[in-house]
Amino acid sequence: MAYMRGDYYIYSDGKNLYINSESFPMKTIDEYVVMRYAEMSEKQIKDIEKRVMEKHYGNFGADAVAKKHGKKTCLELIDDEIKRKQEKDKKGDKKK
Repeated sequence: MAYMRGDYYIYSDGKNLYINSESFPMKTIDEYVVMRYAEMSEKQIKDIEKRVMEKHYGNFGADAVAKKHGKKTCLELIDDEIKRKQEKDKKGDKKK
């Protein structure tokens, strides 16, 4: 079970994550994430990646997982939507 002590206290009971403060430096969260990741089996990681893609695909935070699985990133999805709109607008202009 990953946990941190010191200025920032983060721990898990295996089901929930407990945090003693509202604000943490990103480097502290990064350290916790790396420790937690090291505890996980490959199956757990794959299961979590699947949940991320089901629940969060299209959010910038899920871009790295999307790329790993050959999916488009948020910026690529936005770019595709802009291109579709531009094509639609061009077709509308030709009809006039």
